[in-house]
Amino acid sequence: MCTIPPSISSSAHEVVSRLAVEIGSYHLSPWTPHPWFLSIPRLSLSADFQSRMLLPFQAMKVAFRALPENDASLKAAAYKYYSSGLERHQAQLHQLVPWQRHQHLASILNLLLMSMALLEFEMMAPLATDSWFPHAYGALGLLEQVGPQGCQESPFFEIFWQLRFFMSHVTLSTRKMSFLGSQTWMEMPFLHREKTEFDHVIDTLLLEDNQTIKGETLGHETIEQRKISGVNLGHGQGATFNFARPDHIADFERIVRVLVNVRELVSASASGSDLKRQESLSTAILADSKHLMNQPFLPFNVGLQVTAAASLVAQYATNSMQKQEAAQLYDDWRGRFVLIG
Repeated sequence: MCTIPPSISSSAHEVVSRLAVEIGSYHLSPWTPHPWFLSIPRLSLSADFQSRMLLPFQAMKVAFRALPENDASLKAAAYKYYSSGLERHQAQLHQLVPWQRHQHLASILNLLLMSMALLEFEMMAPLATDSWFPHAYGALGLLEQVGPQGCQESPFFEIFWQLRFFMSHVTLSTRKMSFLGSQTWMEMPFLHREKTEFDHVIDTLLLEDNQTIKGETLGHETIEQRKISGVNLGHGQGATFNFARPDHIADFERIVRVLVNVRELVSASASGSDLKRQESLSTAILADSKHLMNQPFLPFNVGLQVTAAASLVAQYATNSMQKQEAAQLYDDWRGRFVLIG
């Protein structure tokens, strides 16, 4: 693990760290206990990079302030920070040597952190539908240079873990598998960290339709056979995260059901068979999603998950009424978690 050298301004580091922790707290939930933001305070970052990193962080902070009322002036300020950060990030990317596959890890880490920060902003303040996809693919290309073995260590593991989750949605939406769906990338980064139930579910979402993991047929019944209650959510020593309340367990079970059922819906839609099954899956997804959205204190990260699930039901449901309901819920929920207009 890197430590903070004396040459770095302590005040600049404190500002970046404070923003990272503040933003990361919005994304913390019992089943996503390792937001990559929370690794920032422990990293050795140059003063120049911190000045760049402040831009997307400030964009996100202002965006969170703008969300409750969809404040136009705050939204404009957030986009200004984002645009400046994107411009500086692209300038750094152009300095990479395209034919030199193994870049210096410190440079790759800086670019990855910026890519992830810009990606996170685009998810909460999209300039167009799925406009965060290019950032996800860009981060994915950088992560590939780190390699699966390199992703065993922090902070690459936290970035890998979060990007895996984001790419599971991309895979479901586009039906195109990335290298994260390969056995090597599913196993090697977790070599020294026990996989959680949530991790196993994400594994299934990263695969193409009808693929299997170690000979298992991936379906709702297979996932349901695993024990969900009392699951250990930690990855390795010192990272155990326990459910604080019984409703956290219930919410965890619901989000797992939502993800599994969305995967099943996409697979059923691809095969074009069993329309009643597709209708039943859509009904279950929407019911669990509504329940989660009605919780009084819903983590921002969870709200984005559920909103994305509604968009996939609108995309893949065969019943026109369900499509309309999902599309309406998606529009309503986007207004709570995404800056629009």
